[in-house]
Amino acid sequence: MSAFSELMDQNRVSRRRQRKIANTVMLSFTGLVTALALVPLFWIIGYVIIRGGKNINLDFFIHLPRPLGMAGGGVLSAIEGTLVVTLLAALFAIPPGVLAAFYAALEPRAPNVRKPLTTEEWAQRCDRCHGINGNSTDPRLPGLASQRRDYVEKVLHAYRSGERRNTTMAAMAADLSEAEVDNLAAHYARQKARPVVFASPPGK
Repeated sequence: MSAFSELMDQNRVSRRRQRKIANTVMLSFTGLVTALALVPLFWIIGYVIIRGGKNINLDFFIHLPRPLGMAGGGVLSAIEGTLVVTLLAALFAIPPGVLAAFYAALEPRAPNVRKPLTTEEWAQRCDRCHGINGNSTDPRLPGLASQRRDYVEKVLHAYRSGERRNTTMAAMAADLSEAEVDNLAAHYARQKARPVVFASPPGK
């Protein structure tokens, strides 16, 4: 397994551990807040049942309140208002909550990061056009073998900045980091230049 794969596995394990810790903390906090909210609620319900239980009947739930001082009446308007508020709260809260839970439960995907190429892999790409070990056999393409290191670095920077214009070289240089430029220049500076004779075909 490469170092890059090991790093990705360690990152995945670390993220899973962080999610479990955050989930435990939030569940504990939610449970505590819920308990604190239920204590006064049950106290009120108990008080109402003890003090007014004998007066609770069907009429209490199906009649509207009466003016202050008049006997009778009910809590129909309160029940209707509670149902409306609950329905509106559900319409606004449930869809975002379901979406949040759905995406929170998904397994994190590995970031789409290009695996760094080695100097040898970059050199293989360059050799496709500039010849094996930078010894070009095409008069239209310069040889790279034994070129000065500073010159190769300068040329690659020029292609990357647009100072030199060539579609193929600009695309290649755009993906190179500073370290990769330095390593490629050093690689071709170490290669041995081989003599090449270009012969023009005789005219017809």
